Amino acid sequence: MPSHAIPTGSVRVARSNNRCRSICFAMSRSSAFDRSLLPDALAEIAILADTHHTRPDDPSTVEFASRKKQAARARHALDLAASLGTDDMVHLGDLIQDYPDGSDFAQSFAKVGKELRQRHPGLKLVAGNHDVGDKPDVRMPTHPTTASGLQVFHRIWGRSWYRFRVGEVAAYVLNTQIMNTTLAANRRQRAWFEKSLGQEKQKRLLLFIHLPLYLSAPDEPDIGHYDNLGEPDRTWLMRLIRRYRFESVFAGHVHYRFFDRIGRTRYATLGSPSFTRPGFGHLFASAAPPERGRDDRAKLGFALLRIHRRGSSLHWIRTEAREPTDPPPEGRRVLTPVSGERARSPLGFTLCHALSSRHEIPLVWPATIRQPIRNDQPLLALAELGTGWIRTSWRDFLDPFQEERLRILKDEGVALVALVDLPEISAFLKNRERILPVVSGIELRLATGETIEPSVARRLGCIGARRRKLTLSPILPGMTVPGKQHPRTRTAWQFDELAPVRAMVTRAGLAVDRWRILAPPDPLPIDGADGVDLAVEFTDNDRANILEASWGLAQVAAGRGRRLSVYPVRDLDRTMDLHHGILDTLCNPRPVFGVLRLLNAILFAPGNGLCPASKLTGTRNGWVLTGTDGTAYRFIQSRTGKRARSRTGRSESKLYDLSGGTVRTISGERAVDTAVDGYFLIVIKNS
Repeated sequence: MPSHAIPTGSVRVARSNNRCRSICFAMSRSSAFDRSLLPDALAEIAILADTHHTRPDDPSTVEFASRKKQAARARHALDLAASLGTDDMVHLGDLIQDYPDGSDFAQSFAKVGKELRQRHPGLKLVAGNHDVGDKPDVRMPTHPTTASGLQVFHRIWGRSWYRFRVGEVAAYVLNTQIMNTTLAANRRQRAWFEKSLGQEKQKRLLLFIHLPLYLSAPDEPDIGHYDNLGEPDRTWLMRLIRRYRFESVFAGHVHYRFFDRIGRTRYATLGSPSFTRPGFGHLFASAAPPERGRDDRAKLGFALLRIHRRGSSLHWIRTEAREPTDPPPEGRRVLTPVSGERARSPLGFTLCHALSSRHEIPLVWPATIRQPIRNDQPLLALAELGTGWIRTSWRDFLDPFQEERLRILKDEGVALVALVDLPEISAFLKNRERILPVVSGIELRLATGETIEPSVARRLGCIGARRRKLTLSPILPGMTVPGKQHPRTRTAWQFDELAPVRAMVTRAGLAVDRWRILAPPDPLPIDGADGVDLAVEFTDNDRANILEASWGLAQVAAGRGRRLSVYPVRDLDRTMDLHHGILDTLCNPRPVFGVLRLLNAILFAPGNGLCPASKLTGTRNGWVLTGTDGTAYRFIQSRTGKRARSRTGRSESKLYDLSGGTVRTISGERAVDTAVDGYFLIVIKNS
């Protein structure tokens, strides 16, 4: 195993049998993924969960149409994960749809296991309930794990608890299905784990399990709960996780993503590439997803864990129910940095909804109680997007639940800005010891007619003294909007309205670091527009939203200290004004999500030649950003039936499909001719 960082232009292939042995080789152009926008990593692990391979003759496939597609979806996801060339690949359990009570289980399990071990040598499998049996609760839908059922697994896959090493990281796999049982295997696993941790020489530890420790809270009930580990072994395991300071814990089983922290340990429950579980659709204020929530395709995928010298980053690779027979994308899929993986990301959002919310799955099969759950989809999406910062009400930090979720988002690399209206400044300052340690900045909002008195400016001095940036923004009611009966309220200045505001602030003796302005239709001047947050407010037109957000990012890239502030994160569809977000009402990505993800990664990649002296020309419909090294970044859009043409330089250029998330290389001078519906960025190197 190489002890040095492996460049992002390399691929790692694991050839192991519960041991890690890696081979490094240069990435070929036929590789399915492009890593050029990612920082280096010491090692990588692909993590899948709950593939549920089905047999062609399985009668249960008639229950749901999507069940017939599970095997193909699983095969595509596994092949895609293998094409990443990671150091290891881990499957978090539930390999097949058959369950251990079935008469054909052993044969099906052995057949799929043999096929996967041939196609993916070194694949690590975690024992799940569809692999060995349910947890020991008589309320569960199938029988608990037995010694004979466990033998089937051990004969095919080897012992169900083991350790493997990835670089300087020690990874442990445990069998949650035998916990809280009287099986001798449980006693052996428990003794082995405690002894191994006591002798562990590696300081960085990972844990892979099938059953989640919990979904909503560590003290949630487990009797009749289908989706968590029971007591007393839950408490035993969590105590060891805290004691030995595991870096990350990964679980599967629920086919939905959840995210939490156990102390400083990242605790991620992963989704499935095959199907979603119906009950969890009750998280959303929307109509049910297809097949009563079982076929929410936008949520399907698998994870990529990238291990760095300090910490790690977790990527979600969406498979969207694709199958091996589907035509491959034109070009390579581009992997982009998640929040915190790269220091420079000016992309920000306004939280109109609270970051998270708590719900219950109704009392429905397969559980026999109402199961408490939490909506972590917005938090996960913001991190996936590479978000740099968010702005939210200062009162969110007084709510213990919201404060906890915001702290977790901060731990993932997203800076927090607290919004405070001027009349509430005294109440805010009374709570500053609670809020200021969490936030990186304060945004003070002034309504029409309000002025900042010198006494307020002095009291706000504590913010600057603690190195918290102060942003100023307006609340301007009475703005006439065509087609609306009532005037609307604007929450950003026009750029040419800043001069008198700055004069007022200077008279008050207040030190302001940033100003919130509307993203203008024309390029901002290089001088006088430093330190501004460009506000983009989405409408219900996805195409217009993409153009506005892309233009805003281009203006940010062309200036010094600028940031983009997008409103909202999630759809607002039952209000006076319709606003699409980056997520719809099911918290699935809208088209602008993918465009922002890729464009943000490209424009703010280290060493790309863009700086405050970069030249921006054009409009939101099409623009060119030219770096100091002569590299041109050309944004074009194309509609179905209408061809968009653009000429490249003589040297090698890259064509990014911002909608599809892919890139392909174009060599030599040629005209790029796109006839598909979408948005593209051509990066033309100076020849």
